[in-house]
Amino acid sequence: MPCNTAHSYFSQLKQCIQIPLLNIVDLTLARIPKSSQNITILATRPTIESQVYQKGLDFARLSYVLNPSWQKKIDEIILGIKSSIDHQTTLHLWEVLSSDFYRAEVDTVILACTDLNAVLDSMHSSLSIIDSSFCLCAFAFNKVKINTAFTVVSSIRLGKPSCRLRFCLSCFVHYSAYLVRFRGRIFFL
Repeated sequence: MPCNTAHSYFSQLKQCIQIPLLNIVDLTLARIPKSSQNITILATRPTIESQVYQKGLDFARLSYVLNPSWQKKIDEIILGIKSSIDHQTTLHLWEVLSSDFYRAEVDTVILACTDLNAVLDSMHSSLSIIDSSFCLCAFAFNKVKINTAFTVVSSIRLGKPSCRLRFCLSCFVHYSAYLVRFRGRIFFL
């Protein structure tokens, strides 16, 4: 589910559907480097208030810091991404926020808002940045890659019609193209 805020209802949603539902919070937390000492979360106010990431970090016994003054800047950055505010203004807010992170000795930032990846490539920082959108996409890509490889091998062994093989390969190509557009480069995960 590609919305961090909606994960406050994840358990209820998962019970209502019959297909697998990927948890962006779990996938993101799994990507935090073991060397991380002090983490912060950049998210919409409702995501922060739902505490979905804080609960996961507490469960993993990882240290994190949140600051109300940071949230105001994060809200402005998200608003800037969604509106016609000058991109430079948004980047300036990020630079100010980054300075605050350094002063607070934050070493890892979780981008827990799918809108924030719009400025990710413009964010020049030595902080470890974990993008929840990328975590979800990478996991889905790996799933498709594994399922495609299995289906291709099964199709060849079982002599199945080639239309199924073409469909699987087109799904693989579709997700590959998405990743390339997503980050501007190819990842072999």
